[in-house]
Amino acid sequence: MKKILILIFALMATNTLRAWDFTVGGIFYNYLDTKHVEVTYGLFDYAGQIRIPSTVTYNSYTYEVVQIGNSAFQNGSGIVSITIPNSITTIGVKAFCACDKLLSITIPNSVTSIGWGAFLGCSSLTSISLPNRMMSIGDRAFEDCLSLASITIPNSVTYIGESAFEDCSSLTSITIPNGVTSIGESAFEDCSSLISVTIPNSVTSIGNCAFLSCTSLTSLTIPNSVTTIEERAFAGCSSLTSITIPNSIIRIEHDVFSYCTSLTSVTIPNSVISIGKEAFNGCSSLTSVIIGTGVTKIEDKAFSSCSSLASVTIPENVTSIGVNVFEDCSGLTSIIIPNSVTSIGQGMFAGCSSLTSIAIPNSVTSIGWEAFAKCSSLTSITIPNGVTSIGWRAFQSCSSLTSITIPNSVTRIEHGVFSYCTSLTSVTIPNSVTYIGGSMFYSCSSLTSVTFPNSVDIESDMFSGCSSLASIIISISNPSRNIWVGDRALRGCSRLKSIYLSVNSAKEFCQSSVKVIKGYGYENDIDHLPIKLMIAGEIITDLVIPCTLRTINENCFNNITGLTSITLSANNVEECCQSSVNQLLYSYNVNLPRTLMIAGEKVTKLVIPNTVKSIYKEAFKGCAMLNSVTIPNSVQSIGEDAFKNTGIYNNKSNWVEDVLYIDNCLIKSLNSSKKYAIIDGTRLIADAAFNSCTQLKSVKFPKSSLTTIGANAFNRCSFNSIKLPKSVTHIGNDAFSKYTKVK
Repeated sequence: MKKILILIFALMATNTLRAWDFTVGGIFYNYLDTKHVEVTYGLFDYAGQIRIPSTVTYNSYTYEVVQIGNSAFQNGSGIVSITIPNSITTIGVKAFCACDKLLSITIPNSVTSIGWGAFLGCSSLTSISLPNRMMSIGDRAFEDCLSLASITIPNSVTYIGESAFEDCSSLTSITIPNGVTSIGESAFEDCSSLISVTIPNSVTSIGNCAFLSCTSLTSLTIPNSVTTIEERAFAGCSSLTSITIPNSIIRIEHDVFSYCTSLTSVTIPNSVISIGKEAFNGCSSLTSVIIGTGVTKIEDKAFSSCSSLASVTIPENVTSIGVNVFEDCSGLTSIIIPNSVTSIGQGMFAGCSSLTSIAIPNSVTSIGWEAFAKCSSLTSITIPNGVTSIGWRAFQSCSSLTSITIPNSVTRIEHGVFSYCTSLTSVTIPNSVTYIGGSMFYSCSSLTSVTFPNSVDIESDMFSGCSSLASIIISISNPSRNIWVGDRALRGCSRLKSIYLSVNSAKEFCQSSVKVIKGYGYENDIDHLPIKLMIAGEIITDLVIPCTLRTINENCFNNITGLTSITLSANNVEECCQSSVNQLLYSYNVNLPRTLMIAGEKVTKLVIPNTVKSIYKEAFKGCAMLNSVTIPNSVQSIGEDAFKNTGIYNNKSNWVEDVLYIDNCLIKSLNSSKKYAIIDGTRLIADAAFNSCTQLKSVKFPKSSLTTIGANAFNRCSFNSIKLPKSVTHIGNDAFSKYTKVK
């Protein structure tokens, strides 16, 4: 006998590497010990009607069948029925997984556990009876049993695993026995036909997504034993009209009831201390919420898109309110915020289109991004004295807002705060404000007047689209401060009649800024724009540039086709940039002729002030009507092609021996001779003046007048050597060829 036993164990050891140890009656088995075996998988998938015996005899030995092993019948797509004997105590992992034609099965009372995914994907299984001795239903045990309409869970069960009944879309009701202490994650997720659930007092926790998207579930009572409802437990239960939250709950986690679109009312008990992110997000039928006094924290988007919510009272203990908490609550007409709240978070009331008024408590110190954006019914608002900052687009598109009071405590107002407030008529910004972001009043089409503090600039798009704006008052208390006027700051302000700048000290006007400020040459003057002036740049007719102006940047006057007069009063311009000089005509304290167009097309006469030191490359190129230029002795350099294709350049009568002179400056030579004598009295040769004279071998310079030879002036000429007069003090880069010997 001992030898036989040794042989059997040897065979068992040999077969451990195989999927099965023996087969009887078309069923494969593995040894568990000398007396017990389990059903396992074999060479082929099982099919038809399977009857598992309680005992099996092999090689004259009889073994008790006590277990259905892992994956034993997995993918048995041809199996229609299975009979399990009372000897079986365990059904292993994925034992019947994907047996999609299996219609019914009886599990005997001997079974105490069903493993992970045991019946996963048995899509034809309509009913199943679980044994009274079973203690746990494993994770994913009946997941995707699409035809399972009913199941009775015995009282012996204490644990329902994760996704145990997930996607059982035909399951209509379920009674959870008193022995169960926890409902696992996604246990009943997507059970779309589930109408009712009975949760016993033994349950202490409901896992993540436990009843997620149970779209037919209409009502639910959570017993007092439950202390934890985890994230998304009832999210997407679109038929749920009411729910009772017990006093045992301390926290309402993230997304617990989100998109319960039929839920009409909720009472949050006093035991709850926090409401998680998006807890009631998308509950579009929710009309009332009672928040318990124990709540201290309401997290991001907790009630966002609750479009039927009409009123909310936030209890006094709340100290923290997250971002977008009431965003898109389009039916909200009133809300009470307690003094315990210190900030109005980002997007808190954004899209609350029915909110007509709101009282912000004195405890609030900041208003966040888009806090009241798109509150289209909000007519007025008072910001308390404690507020120091107003965030980006805080009141954007509040189209009914007619007035707002900004307190002296505010120091910073961010970008676009009042943009698209189309009913706002006037605003006074206190002197406490040190920064105002761009697009502040963008498209405020009813705004008629604005008073600015003495410490801010006019940023880009600040008043763009303010078609009713008539005046802007900026009181400058510091004479040394620069005023910045950004791009498109006053675009479309077609009714703007005046800008007042007291003690104007602007030192630099950048592109699209010169268009908007008119000064009279004295720092203490009040600047006033003529009524004819349109500030968008399209119809500027008169412009007086203040005496403090020192730089005119490139393209400052581009596209101002209606400008007929520019006056520079005792101006201190030191440098005119490329394509600016060709638009700036100077006549000391005298207005330009009214025939002048400043875009460069019709410039006829130019007197350059004696403060100008440089004329840049191509500065006047293309001014075809420019026939008269006065160049003062202050000019020390003239760039290449500075006057090319001007009226002077194109008129051959202005050329002497194919050389163009303006005043005492040699501008350009097209002379093809080998020798050339520069006219006596010439003091400056422009950049690249002789660059095209490749045959030129010698030049006679004036004896005493010439001081400057520009860059590349003779670079391509055929000089071997050249002797310069002693009067020359400046020679530009590459003025002569590298092969030329300069003496």
